[in-house]
Amino acid sequence: SSTYLGVGIKILVMIGILISLVSGCITETSKITFLSPAVVDFGKERTLVVLNFKNDEIGLTEKVRGILGNKKYNDKVYFKVIDLDNLDEAARTELNSMSASGSSQGVALKSNNFKYIVAGKLISKGSSDSSHREERDDDDEIPYVKCKDRSFFMETSIKIIDYSAGKTLFSDVISRKQSFTKCEDHTGRDIDSSKESTFDKILSFVGIEPEEKSKLENTEYAEVENIRGIMPSKAEGIQGLATKVAKQFVSLLIPKESSEDITILSSIEGLEEIEESHQVLFDRGVLFLEKDRADRAGMIFEKLNSRMKKKKSYSVLYNLGVVYESLGDYATAKSYYKEADLLTLEPIDEITAALVRIKKRKTIK
Repeated sequence: SSTYLGVGIKILVMIGILISLVSGCITETSKITFLSPAVVDFGKERTLVVLNFKNDEIGLTEKVRGILGNKKYNDKVYFKVIDLDNLDEAARTELNSMSASGSSQGVALKSNNFKYIVAGKLISKGSSDSSHREERDDDDEIPYVKCKDRSFFMETSIKIIDYSAGKTLFSDVISRKQSFTKCEDHTGRDIDSSKESTFDKILSFVGIEPEEKSKLENTEYAEVENIRGIMPSKAEGIQGLATKVAKQFVSLLIPKESSEDITILSSIEGLEEIEESHQVLFDRGVLFLEKDRADRAGMIFEKLNSRMKKKKSYSVLYNLGVVYESLGDYATAKSYYKEADLLTLEPIDEITAALVRIKKRKTIK
């Protein structure tokens, strides 16, 4: 009976091959979790010192220190922030000099306490007031209301330095703008046309944004936000903007996860004959990938790819590309996509789409 079973499996495999040759690749679209790397690959040694930002009169440095020191990833504190007072004399002298000058060019000094430096400079900050009228079409008795506007802006340059190597790893300028509008009718009664709750407005003002907003935060370095119904003082507005700048910077240093609909090749293509054991491994790899288990799928597809030796399948290579792309290893993913493409006799839409997609992924080493 086992012989008949084996023959039956081979017949089914051959039927699958014939179907795929006639109809093309068998594909499935699955929701895959992708890991986007941080702008700096810190590795496992994520100990750092935050220097006092130059021109910082508003406490931006302390906000950066506090958010960095409490930031978690996978339920664990991600960074270890070292207090300047706990450093040896040579390091403290050098760092104080760098902080005072605003320079990112330090000397390569060895330290047992930390590896990285965060240095920054508050380039500009300020606010401006204006007023305008808003028409009220929905109220015949009050054709318009008077509104006051207050805008805040802040621009900060921030750098990350590998202290032991004396090398700048990251340098950029973060700009944030935020405006507030408050309207009154002829009696002095507050008019708020915003549908956002007052609680959400207050959270946004102090830099704590609702869950659905936090996922969209930091997609751009410069953005303009408007909050209606409250009017902070100039000092309060600057502090709220400083919190946003600090949160935006720290978010760049943490890997991010996002889900995308990605096509998986669910049949072995490009071979005339398929060994039964190869088919079993391939199906298991596809199953794990469909379940968003890229870690296990990668192990299985790597094992299968090594077993297939010279008789490679572009399906296996493509799926390996999906695995490594989801893990944030874009260089390895690209190499697998290219290898898969070289095995095809005509363009495969899924591989072409992957090659285009991987070019847009940004890895900063």
